[in-house]
Amino acid sequence: MDGELFIGYPVISSPQGRYPIDALWISPKKGIIVFDLIEGIELSDFADRQDDNANKVEARLKTYRELVKRRKLIIPIHTLSFAPGIPDISKSIGEDIEEGYEIANTVTIEHSLEAFGWDDYNIEGYQ
Repeated sequence: MDGELFIGYPVISSPQGRYPIDALWISPKKGIIVFDLIEGIELSDFADRQDDNANKVEARLKTYRELVKRRKLIIPIHTLSFAPGIPDISKSIGEDIEEGYEIANTVTIEHSLEAFGWDDYNIEGYQ
């Protein structure tokens, strides 16, 4: 898998102040994947964090005219909560996980990342 991974320093300005992003992977074939790192075994409100992360990244990127077409960002933003301390994700989240909220551990992360894609992949949009 190609692309660039940014860990620890992506910070976005928001009306509430600085908003840190745990990690951001920018890939020519996947688009943008925003990672939410879960330390420990408590998932708490990971879906809300994924929404916040995606909304803040999208708002920031929409300020770049070349990344927007017809008021829509041309690069897809995906979110993934990574919980390496949880050995069995399915037991931790049960059946109640909503579609579109991905969560993975060290065993399932590769499969989760493979599921993301960019249908209208455009190398110019990536550069």
